[in-house]
Amino acid sequence: MSVFFSKQWIRYRLLFAMVLALLLLLGVGIWITSSFYNEEEFSDQRIYISEIMLSNQSAYPYEDGNFYDWIELYNGTDEDVNLFRYGLSDNDASVKWRFPSGTVIKSGGYLVVFCDESLSNASGLRAPFGLSKKGKDTVILVNDGGFVVDRVATVACGNNQAYAYVEGKWVVTDQCTPGYANTSVGREAFLASFGGDTVDCNVKISEVAAKNLSCFLDENGHASDWIELYNAGESDADLTGCWLSNDAEHLFEWQIPSLILKPRERIVIFCSDSSSAGDNTKELHTAFRLKATYASVYLTTKRGTVIDMVTYANLPNGCAYALLEDGSYVSTPYITPGYPNTKQGYEDWCATTPYTAPKAAAIGVIISEIMASQSGTYPDGDGDYSDWIELMNITEKEISLEGFFLSDLESDLYQWKFPAVVLAPNSRLIVFASGKGNTGIQGNYALHTSFKLSSVTETVYVSSPSGQPVDVVTYRNLPKEYTLIRESKQDPGTVTRYPTPGYSNDAKGYAKFLEEREGQAKPSLVINEVMLANTSYLKQKGKYYDWIELLNDSGENINLSEYYLSDDQKDPFRYQLPNKTL
Repeated sequence: MSVFFSKQWIRYRLLFAMVLALLLLLGVGIWITSSFYNEEEFSDQRIYISEIMLSNQSAYPYEDGNFYDWIELYNGTDEDVNLFRYGLSDNDASVKWRFPSGTVIKSGGYLVVFCDESLSNASGLRAPFGLSKKGKDTVILVNDGGFVVDRVATVACGNNQAYAYVEGKWVVTDQCTPGYANTSVGREAFLASFGGDTVDCNVKISEVAAKNLSCFLDENGHASDWIELYNAGESDADLTGCWLSNDAEHLFEWQIPSLILKPRERIVIFCSDSSSAGDNTKELHTAFRLKATYASVYLTTKRGTVIDMVTYANLPNGCAYALLEDGSYVSTPYITPGYPNTKQGYEDWCATTPYTAPKAAAIGVIISEIMASQSGTYPDGDGDYSDWIELMNITEKEISLEGFFLSDLESDLYQWKFPAVVLAPNSRLIVFASGKGNTGIQGNYALHTSFKLSSVTETVYVSSPSGQPVDVVTYRNLPKEYTLIRESKQDPGTVTRYPTPGYSNDAKGYAKFLEEREGQAKPSLVINEVMLANTSYLKQKGKYYDWIELLNDSGENINLSEYYLSDDQKDPFRYQLPNKTL
């Protein structure tokens, strides 16, 4: 009995011990949760996560100039805290990074940790993990004992947006404040903080062209806005890693690659919203465009200190906001990219740049006639009655039009590019504005622009390879079958019902055109008769078919296999005639 009692007693003692241990564990767990993280009892009097950026595209750079996602901590205690062995992670499963030795966050201070998932090993205040802009992460902060002291479930954020703890709740905001309070005052302090780092240089934003539609082209033949930088100092200026921007809220819009400007050297940077102009170019192209109405341009250091800044307003096409020798800025009616902003600089640029404005104006090509709507006056080579534009060489020398452009849009003077076409002295060339975009050269019928004309109101531009207008014509309410004729660049044009495509704009030219058209009206083989609903003529195998009668009006035999019949203008080769002689 005593033995049995002893065994039972031992069994009860073991069971009691197990229950007691379980209760102790539950109690400890409850105590840990209550002591270290309880959302219902959240207090600012501790260290906690105060701001997170999930997609840092250009808001706040790391010291190497790159943009990584980041996490900001705030010390709400009354003492400085050594964060050695504290840790961060993007999930609850494991601590992915711990603060290095000597990391201290001051009382009432902020600390920013960047998140670089490309790191194989942690380096400085960079954690080797990334954050998802879709908001699928849970960011945790653990103390040196391994207990979670703060936890934040992220939400979806846009580029450069922050997820910030503001007045007791988490919000998505465009106004990030890394290292500062999440308030308007903190935002102002953050923007003002970009000081202290310097570049030993005297580089100026010397010229800005915010509406360059045609005056200056890049190596690809495109017209983009542009900024000129000038080293006004006496020593080399290393701008590698510096920034250009047109937004005071985002000073890190485009980072300058390896670039050293020698004393008195200038460089033009195209603002084309493209990282580069192409694979084989040495030109620089920013990731933003300029506003022509009102804007500012900023040149900043690697960390955001402003080196130079200019503000301009209402810059028309072909004009610039330029720095003069006395240090003032003015709007000029001309541009001098790569040259001093002086009259001599403009003349030097014109002398070394092909097809600049004065040279283009001197080119002896005019728009001599335009037909914007027709249904039977002058067919193109496909038999269509397309709009057309006539150009004339008014000089005694040949003019090559290769690389020139035709357009009906001021915003895009490069709509259609001429192939290798040469205009003989005093000759005319017809270009059909059909929208077909053909550029082969086979007489007047091969040239077709990629655009069509409007008969109501339109402006037509012929431009040089550099985009400078050679001639410009505006017409209004041009009736069907009528043309606008001109004799010089100063001639506004006369509307006439006597078109003369390819001939002089007078009675003799009209007579020659009629003679040509009359000759075209008498082809060798013609459709002489058509039966559309045959019920009684030319019975074939017991049936009456519709039929077409052809007439050879040439006086010579014709091989019919060289001709086709069709009832569809878009498909003229539906039926080839047999190999017979008519």
